[in-house]
Amino acid sequence: MDEQSIDPNLICSICHKALKDPICTPCDHTYGRECITQWLNQNDNSSCPMCLKKPMSINELTQASRPLRNILDQIRVRCTLCAQPGLQRG
Repeated sequence: MDEQSIDPNLICSICHKALKDPICTPCDHTYGRECITQWLNQNDNSSCPMCLKKPMSINELTQASRPLRNILDQIRVRCTLCAQPGLQRG
């Protein structure tokens, strides 16, 4: 699946790719776990990248809902190494 055809609500606003291991912030924004963890570790202000709510710590992050994770698991992708299309994410 072409990432441009993915619903924008399923895109991480940090890396601009489909959410991988989605995590929610206390202010209800969703990011990929690796992206938001790196963001919080690298930025002294430790705020949400979208709304700049602060302070926020990694301990306050929660796993995204099961329905959202199920939707993301249905997205098929192309292998970046061999270009084979239609593979399950992961």
